[in-house]
Amino acid sequence: MQKAYLILICTLLTSLAFAQKKTAVPATATLDVDRLYQKYKNQNHIIIQAGNRDVRANVVIQYNIYKQLSAIILYGETPADISDAMDDLKSELENAKQKAGYKPVSGRNLIANFERNDTYQNNIPVSVWQKGTQYAKYGIKKADEGQPVIDTTNTEATPAPRYTANFFYFEVGDSARKQAARHDKLEF
Repeated sequence: MQKAYLILICTLLTSLAFAQKKTAVPATATLDVDRLYQKYKNQNHIIIQAGNRDVRANVVIQYNIYKQLSAIILYGETPADISDAMDDLKSELENAKQKAGYKPVSGRNLIANFERNDTYQNNIPVSVWQKGTQYAKYGIKKADEGQPVIDTTNTEATPAPRYTANFFYFEVGDSARKQAARHDKLEF
């Protein structure tokens, strides 16, 4: 009888050890923002492909108040003639996030502002994807600049602004790091 209990206990302990081993998170697991930081940490700008064109993207690395990495941002401007290629690029990025387990966030007014704070012309509507505390934001805005194009064949038409460029904004980050709630013990 004691041998049966001993065998039963050994079997349970062995199966418990294997179960814990299977569910353990690998030590190499990193957040997307950490992986991207390794790729972009020493760069102010990069060249990305949109269709068959090279596009310059500015790189911004954001840190929280404790100097912990919180987000990586790529943004820039492209000519208007590659609008479809930029839309395709944005769709590819969103599909990759969806395959990685991110879920779309909806129901809010989702706007990203880059370069100059509180400047309306730099507000870009973005789609937001989230997985746990990780998030991704992707947006493209068509820029209307310069003198309006006047249709000389239709005298009743209102002149339309000239579509000259696309502004794009891609951000990957960790909201837990961005909020940075660290309460150090007061020593006095």
